[in-house]
Amino acid sequence: MSLRRLSFVAAVMLVAASLSTGTAGAVGKAAAPQAPQAAPAAAPAAAVPTTTKVVRYGPFTLPGNPTGTHEERGLLAEIAANEFAFDIPRPCDDCFITGIQPDFTYPDGTNANVDTGPMMHHIVLNHALKLDVTCAFWPQTLVGKRIFASGNERTGRTLPAGYGYRVNKGDRWNMIYDLMTMSPDEKTVYIEITYTIADSNSGLKPLTPFWMDAGGCLLPYYDVPAGENVKTWDWTSSISGKLIAIGGHVHHGGHSVKLTNATTGQLYCDSVARSGETPEFIDMHGNKEISSMTTCLGDPVATINKGDRLRISAKYVSDHGHKNVMGIMIGWLAEE
Repeated sequence: MSLRRLSFVAAVMLVAASLSTGTAGAVGKAAAPQAPQAAPAAAPAAAVPTTTKVVRYGPFTLPGNPTGTHEERGLLAEIAANEFAFDIPRPCDDCFITGIQPDFTYPDGTNANVDTGPMMHHIVLNHALKLDVTCAFWPQTLVGKRIFASGNERTGRTLPAGYGYRVNKGDRWNMIYDLMTMSPDEKTVYIEITYTIADSNSGLKPLTPFWMDAGGCLLPYYDVPAGENVKTWDWTSSISGKLIAIGGHVHHGGHSVKLTNATTGQLYCDSVARSGETPEFIDMHGNKEISSMTTCLGDPVATINKGDRLRISAKYVSDHGHKNVMGIMIGWLAEE
């Protein structure tokens, strides 16, 4: 078992203990919808007033990586493999989140990225003590319902007008974070998230987040050999509604991740990875890292019915194998 998986299993045990005792700690390009189902056009939603709030999580100190090598991210390069932060700050106590944009910065607010060493390998925000939709009873969701995720590509969401994720007074959030560096020098960094929020009385339709994972429910990581590889996982939907937004995340070597309705054969979204689009996404050794993932937004992107078999397919194409990769999609559904 790899160090990353050992760390993950140990962290799950810690989470289970924490929830049983009630303890918590604190840390101080959208693409067009893919093949939408035929449906009557919805009336345009009226715009509501919004504000933005930036929340910084950290600081995190990344010890220097003496190897400085790209392929050591699961060993010396990675200093925080699925660490957990409990009861993290939320952007508000009573509001709707209508947009979210993650970032990774140095203390002075400048960009921290692979061109200078650090990588925000991935982050996951969880609504504590709420059951996850797709994997309600598996250990990794003991930290709560997964509501948002991103990797170093920092893909955000701006939801279509009329929709938001509801935050209530008394809600608790947790975070899973996985940070690394390829620099030989110590680095201090922050995870920074800009939230767009609307008043709780704005009349927005609340959204339910759901997580699709090519690795299934037990562990989100799997290994891929050299060449072209596609891994799939199916979930029979327990809810019905309009799919409003969805996007994916893959690791180095990842090509794309897509969601289809295996019941009808319909493609819902093909989220494609692009690498090295700007200089900060080219690492210290000249490797192009993933710089963006396309997302699918619409009202709706598609309609999902209870009992539909949804399939996630993660595609990797590489001249060498990769260990502990991910292929995930996080979607937002307006339940009906």
